[in-house]
Amino acid sequence: MTKQTFIRGTLILIAAGFITKVLGFINRIVMARMLGAEASAFT
Repeated sequence: MTKQTFIRGTLILIAAGFITKVLGFINRIVMARMLGAEASAFT
């Protein structure tokens, strides 16, 4: 395994983690808007 592929794999994992966090944040906002005040009790 060369250093370049290691760095590339690391960057892909970092990007995937960031995308997952953003999608989870968006999902939480959408659910809170759909459910209203009841949703805040479960977050």
